[in-house]
Amino acid sequence: MDQGSIRPTSMASQSPFEQGERTLLRGGAREDSSTHILSYETNIRSTLATLLLAPCACLADSKSIGQWQFDSAHLQGGSLRPAAGPWNGKALGTATITKEKPFALEAKKGFRGIVLHEDVSKANLPKEALSVTAWTRVDKPIEWGGILGAIQDNGSFERGWLLGYGKDSFFFAVASEGNQRLTYLKSSVAYAPAYWYHLAGTYDGKSQRIYLDGKLAGEAKAQKGPILYAPKGRFVLGAYLDENEHYSFDGRLERVNLWDRALMAEEVAELFAERKDAFPSIEPVSVTPATEDWPTFLHDNRRSGKGAASIKGKLSLRWTHRLRLSPEPAWPPPAKQDFWHKKYNLKPRVTYDRAFHLVGADNRVYLASSADDQARCLSLEDGRELWKYFAGAPIRLAPTLTGEHLLVGADDGQVSCLHAATGKLLWKTLPPQLGSRLIPGNGRIIHERPIRTGILVDGQTAYFGAGLFPVQGTFLFSLDVRDGRILDHEKLSISPQGYLSRRNGKLFAPTGRDPAGAFLGGLGRRGKTVPLPAKAIPEKYPYAFVEAGDLKFAGGDGEVGIFRADGSLDQTIKVTGKAYSIIVVQGKLLVSTDAGVVHCFSDGEGKANHHTPAAPTAFPLPQNANLAQKAIAANKATKGYCLVIGAKHAPLAANLAQNSGLRVILSARNTVEIDKLRRNLAAASLYGDELVVHQNENPDTLPYADHIFNLVVAPAAKPAEAEILRILRPGDGVALVGSQLENTLSKPAIEGGGEWSHLYAEPGNTACSQDQAVVADLALQWFGRPGPERLIDRHHRSVSPLWKNGFLFVPGNERIFGVDAYNGTVLWETEVPESRRIAIMRDCGSMAADDHFIYVASGPQCLGIANRTGKVDRRFSIPDKNFGDSHEWGYVARLDDLLIGSAVKKGGIRRDYGHDGIKQTYWDNNPPVCSDLLFATESTNGKPRWIHRPTGGGVIVNSSIAVKDGRIHFVESKASSESGQVQYDQILHQEGASLVTLELATGKPIHRVSLAKQKSVQNLYVASTQGMVVIVNSRNETTLRYDVRTFDAKSGKLLWERSQNNGNKLNGSHGEQDRHPVILNDELYVEPFIYNLKSGLPVAGRKLARGGGCGSLSASANALYFRSKNPTAYLPSTGKFKKITTVSRPGCWINAIPAGGLLLIPEASSGCTCAFSIQCSLAFVPRQQTKP
Repeated sequence: MDQGSIRPTSMASQSPFEQGERTLLRGGAREDSSTHILSYETNIRSTLATLLLAPCACLADSKSIGQWQFDSAHLQGGSLRPAAGPWNGKALGTATITKEKPFALEAKKGFRGIVLHEDVSKANLPKEALSVTAWTRVDKPIEWGGILGAIQDNGSFERGWLLGYGKDSFFFAVASEGNQRLTYLKSSVAYAPAYWYHLAGTYDGKSQRIYLDGKLAGEAKAQKGPILYAPKGRFVLGAYLDENEHYSFDGRLERVNLWDRALMAEEVAELFAERKDAFPSIEPVSVTPATEDWPTFLHDNRRSGKGAASIKGKLSLRWTHRLRLSPEPAWPPPAKQDFWHKKYNLKPRVTYDRAFHLVGADNRVYLASSADDQARCLSLEDGRELWKYFAGAPIRLAPTLTGEHLLVGADDGQVSCLHAATGKLLWKTLPPQLGSRLIPGNGRIIHERPIRTGILVDGQTAYFGAGLFPVQGTFLFSLDVRDGRILDHEKLSISPQGYLSRRNGKLFAPTGRDPAGAFLGGLGRRGKTVPLPAKAIPEKYPYAFVEAGDLKFAGGDGEVGIFRADGSLDQTIKVTGKAYSIIVVQGKLLVSTDAGVVHCFSDGEGKANHHTPAAPTAFPLPQNANLAQKAIAANKATKGYCLVIGAKHAPLAANLAQNSGLRVILSARNTVEIDKLRRNLAAASLYGDELVVHQNENPDTLPYADHIFNLVVAPAAKPAEAEILRILRPGDGVALVGSQLENTLSKPAIEGGGEWSHLYAEPGNTACSQDQAVVADLALQWFGRPGPERLIDRHHRSVSPLWKNGFLFVPGNERIFGVDAYNGTVLWETEVPESRRIAIMRDCGSMAADDHFIYVASGPQCLGIANRTGKVDRRFSIPDKNFGDSHEWGYVARLDDLLIGSAVKKGGIRRDYGHDGIKQTYWDNNPPVCSDLLFATESTNGKPRWIHRPTGGGVIVNSSIAVKDGRIHFVESKASSESGQVQYDQILHQEGASLVTLELATGKPIHRVSLAKQKSVQNLYVASTQGMVVIVNSRNETTLRYDVRTFDAKSGKLLWERSQNNGNKLNGSHGEQDRHPVILNDELYVEPFIYNLKSGLPVAGRKLARGGGCGSLSASANALYFRSKNPTAYLPSTGKFKKITTVSRPGCWINAIPAGGLLLIPEASSGCTCAFSIQCSLAFVPRQQTKP
């Protein structure tokens, strides 16, 4: 499986309804699960109905063509003799038999599988239909485990079949002649490690089914026709083995059978019933809801969604309770589609905070808010608020109720324990392993390691996860419910996000966008529990699903559907918003929606109570109004963060929150005073969205990350100015200190901070910012938006983000986002028509930034957009009016007092969006975009300075334009084009080309150097620095090669040249032919080789062999950054690599830019449906600078 292929989607890591909503289909195929994944009962009824019309196939007649059983009579000395069939086996490594019954193969360390045939093409395996069954026990879950199969899964080459298992579910994979891609059909039921199961997979040429313990657990109809086998490969038992992967089974196998027909459902059930008594603990232990309460998310630790309370009769609305602020989900929606895999109408994978989820008991209902940071208790009888509690940051998951304790975890990294009846704080715990550093995250100032899991209580022990990015630190904690004492902790390698659950004695954690999740540890074995069946509910109700009594409840948009046990609709009830949370408690149905409204229904008639937010009370005005006016006047930011220090200055903070446009944080010390302030601000309708209060007990230090506040107001004597300056934004951040705010502080730009103002850092195309501060040991500075929704699909490989003067500019789909680079605030979003560029490696930079504007090519114009406001303040046109109707603005560079541009024939710039557009970004023989005109205008008014027309009406290769040291260099050819694109063979071989250098100020020629003719060039780049011009091109021979030539920038003299054999096969599909060079100090990087820039000699002992990844390199003065599955850094000083994150994916060209003392990685994986836990924009700061 390559990293770009689609991974199986884990049903078992979803909510019970989500399990039923989908079936796993590999290769981009997907089916409507409402047709093919049904409840067990419905499946069995349907199958039995079919059997009534078919001849009975008794088990005695269902003789298998292959059977392998593991005892001393059949397994000796590594040789396996089949009990039936011709396939003898030879063990790879050590194969032993258990000493106790049932006798079985014990596959542990040293076992690597058993080869049953070396050549699958000669193994005479079933083609038209087959069934595979196994009595198996998985002891160590892995992502790709094999039991029996003959499979090849290598990129787009997918063949054969396999009965196997993943981290949490069994699967049955098949590739047919009709589909030619593998469908990995996963069991809708998770398995428990170290328990016995009977597993079966069947395929009849049309339908693919998987059974677990005699019951249907999944069905798919993506395959059609005979099984498609690979021309070579092995037939293997006890391993996932193909041409490039080998994963060994770990556990026990008692018996494996192979049939050349599809077993029927009753046969599979009979096979299980016949032998199940030989396997200890194979029958599950039933778990029956014992209470009419609903104490935790989806009722219990299994997240069964099944309660004991029953509801009868026609339901009527009893009350509603509307909160002032609706939910503020952490993660924005995904892109609408994944073009490459032809997946459309993508659904969000992370939805745990789309509503205020409910729990309830003892005539009370509890919920918590991601918008105003409060946990609330409502009366079940009438919906009035009984009490509320303020956390220090958003609370994104439902509270957990255990006895008289209500547990709440928040983005402040703390767990609070409240008295369920009164809301009194019993204890609060911040695990010391988390530290105290606060950063901007998801639009709020939160702990750098927030709590984003539900709290699971087992006895007197509570479990929760903290942190999102494993490189930054993610943890599993256990604490004593009685006093909050931390009992144990474990550092994790996953991103724990969502509700922890019990799965057959194991603690299971969801992992955000990655559907696989992870098992974390034991909770004490209580037997193999009854599996949760898949749910069949109409697509109209996708948001929630629970059961109570004989009824099933499903959440839709504006309504809840109530269904009888047989699936028929009983009634519908109307709600306001999308019904993401449904509970049934003490005879009442409660629904919470994304509109921030809680609804209560029960049988009978009566007038409903409606609770709406109270009218805001007045909050005291500042005693000195001039202070607020002074702070607002001093502030330079339109959006961002403001810190006011001192509880007594709350009126000043409130004034700023209402009038500055900033999110205000009031820092205070005293717990009682803080609680009073929060309640008063909430009563004034100010708390949450405009203003929050943070507790900071140490007046000398502040818990915030460096550089994040646009405005600091500190009338108090402490902290010291140095501490205030530390948290202040560089450049235009302002701090006002002193009792009358009489002193103004500011902080200069970060020393040694570089810039990334053009596509490849600067107009010389070195792809190096020369940032002296950023290396590879990095701390998270902020994370959040922009998200993937309105960005360009990653496979289109668009322009890089830019940084200038503290602003980050993120290219979107026909739009630009302006972001505060130091705190992640999205300042503006401006639509820019005809600005989308794809396959940018075959084009040129279309954006450039200076201290005040970002310049963006937009059709025939270039727009100057103000960096603070996003307003279009300047418009530039191509200076030759004869080109105005027939051409578009191509190249954009900004330096000195000039705006440099070029003119490309209409239709030449690649803007196609979709699968066809992606085809233009990869593979060989895609022509570059070329310009018919190069020019310079004044950057203030667009007045032309000079125009250059290629000799003989030829073209300029866009990807070759480089500007450095008062000179502009480019490759020019006499080749002509009607389309704006010209094949390299025409440019470089048939017509010939020259390296041309002009004087930047005047456009006068300096020199023209003829280039040697070349065939089969695939891409070409020019970069200039240190008085040199470097041309790098890729070229096809028998393998892919790269040619490097360097010239003296003044004279045009050839200094040195080299050709390197990269050894890649031709027509590579991951950008092998598109590697852009990097010039870092005195070294030239042409992957994987590194050259001394002056001499051309390869650097001894070092290569940059990063493996896969179609993105390009970027560099600071000390490190290079790129995609190697995840964002990764390479350190020239040591030759070592370091992961920046392990749970996110960067884009497919350049999107990690080191600038301003930061490493900025704005979201660029839009359209990615692979299993990465997090998809958002990120920024990092050198760790040695971080405090506290």
